[in-house]
Amino acid sequence: MRRFKRRGLAFDRLPEDFIVQINDTHPSLAIVELMRLLIDRHGLEWEPAWQLTRRCFAYTNHTLMPEALEMWPVGYFEKLLPRHLQLVYGINERFLGHVTRRRPNDGELIRRMSLIQEHGERRVNMAHLAIAGSRRVNGVSKIHTNLMQRTTFADFAAVYPGRIVNITNGISFRRWLLQANPRLAALLIASFAAAVAGGGGTLPPAPGGIGVTS
Repeated sequence: MRRFKRRGLAFDRLPEDFIVQINDTHPSLAIVELMRLLIDRHGLEWEPAWQLTRRCFAYTNHTLMPEALEMWPVGYFEKLLPRHLQLVYGINERFLGHVTRRRPNDGELIRRMSLIQEHGERRVNMAHLAIAGSRRVNGVSKIHTNLMQRTTFADFAAVYPGRIVNITNGISFRRWLLQANPRLAALLIASFAAAVAGGGGTLPPAPGGIGVTS
């Protein structure tokens, strides 16, 4: 933010210059921190601050294992980050209001999608915060993304169709060669057939001593 302000740019340019890719659930606290900076330090009203914040974040979910979808006790926020908790409550109130307008008279859906887990110890659902505060959410394979849409985040996929998408997070060495650069693939296969067929690793040094690694 300091670098952005030093350049003298208007805040509506922020999402063009500042993008954060969240690769786990605990970094979703950065969504709340950006809201704090925009509102408390830079004087923006809630709605423009929220629109800018959502355009600055995207969330990649790597696993649907429960232990990776963090739930932070509200008590921790109350003791350590009280202002952030106020903002979480504000985000949740407006988010659930938007959900209600899309799906009225469905209290159970509202309960499931809330950023605050109310049964038992009250906790902040950091994955829900990441989805609510991101312009795009992706899985890392087609199968994984389908599971996100049909199981753990099915409510979000239903209420916000198109927000959860698939972006493959890495592909095999040989598949990349064959599809992305067929001419290079042909050259490497002609020169190092066994190494390429074996999946890459470290190819033998080319003439002149330059090695190629996958």
